[in-house]
Amino acid sequence: KTFLESKIDKGPGSDFDARRCTELFKAIEEHDRIRKLAENPLLLTFLYHVYKYNLELPRRRVELYRLSVNLMLDWDMETNRPTHIQVKNRDAKKEVLKKVAYYYHTHQKREIPESELIPQVRTYIPDSLKEKFTAEGLLREIENSSGILRHRTAETYQFIHLTFQEYLTADYMNDNRDGELPKLMKRVHNPWWREVTLLLASAMGNATSLIYRILDYRQQA
Repeated sequence: KTFLESKIDKGPGSDFDARRCTELFKAIEEHDRIRKLAENPLLLTFLYHVYKYNLELPRRRVELYRLSVNLMLDWDMETNRPTHIQVKNRDAKKEVLKKVAYYYHTHQKREIPESELIPQVRTYIPDSLKEKFTAEGLLREIENSSGILRHRTAETYQFIHLTFQEYLTADYMNDNRDGELPKLMKRVHNPWWREVTLLLASAMGNATSLIYRILDYRQQA
C-alpha cells in the first residue's frame, strides 16, 4: 500500500490518482494469486505499470500474466521503465522462455544448473536471435533487462516466480496442443500441473476439447 500511495500523482489529468490507487490496491487484495505476486517488489512494480497502461488489471489471470511478461521483456532495468524494444525481438525471446519453462516444468524443477540450461537455450534460440546472441549472451540479456529468468545461486537459474514458469509452460502447450494434450492427461492428477492446466484452459479460449479429454481420462482410470 505504501508503494502504491507513493505513485499517486495529484496533478491535473493524472492517470494514477488516489481513486485509482485505491482501486488497484483492492484488486490486488481480492485475488490470492495476484496478491502473492505483489509480495515481490519487482513484480508489484510490473502490476502497477500493467494497471496504469491498461487502465485496469485484466480479469483473466492468463491475460494479466501475458501483459506482465511482455512488459518485463520490454523493460530497461537502468531506467526502471519500459522501453520500445522491437516486438519481433520480444516475441523471439518469449518463444525461448516458453520452451525453457516447459523444460523446467516437465522435469518438476524450480531451478537448474547453468551448465544444464545453456545447452537447452542453444537448442531453442531462433535464427532471428542467433546473429546477435550466443546462448550465454541471451541468458544475460534476459536476466539483465527483465529479470524474468535469473540466477538463483552463482551456478543455477530459476524463473522470478513459479507463476511465470507455469504461465509460459501453459502458453507453450497451447501452441502445441495436438502433441501436448495427450501428455497432459498422464499428469492431470499431479498437483504440480494443476495451475498449468487451469492456465491452459483459459489460454485456449474454448477449452471444450481439454475438458472432454479430462473427463474421458477419468472415466477410463
